Amino acid sequence: MGKEHLNKFYQAVLNDQKVRERLDATTDPQSFIEVAVELGAEMGCEFTVEELEADLTSKKKLEDEAKPWQEIRNNLVWARGRNYELWQQVRKG
Repeated sequence: MGKEHLNKFYQAVLNDQKVRERLDATTDPQSFIEVAVELGAEMGCEFTVEELEADLTSKKKLEDEAKPWQEIRNNLVWARGRNYELWQQVRKG
């Protein structure tokens, strides 16, 4: 149930400004985790500190693994856009 509750909590963070404000008010990672678990419990999203830390760690690993591919994708998108601009200039030429 922890994973389902974590996903529900993440959606609440995305959709609720007050939840984000309470999390933003934290001053260090430990208080962030504690407030997140407390907020989750208030919303009926029961998860433990350990479950949240493990989930955040796994998400961070996935983001780190994806970064090189995102940079390649961004460069390809930029190059495609730049080539289109050059093609338009030549066409107008």
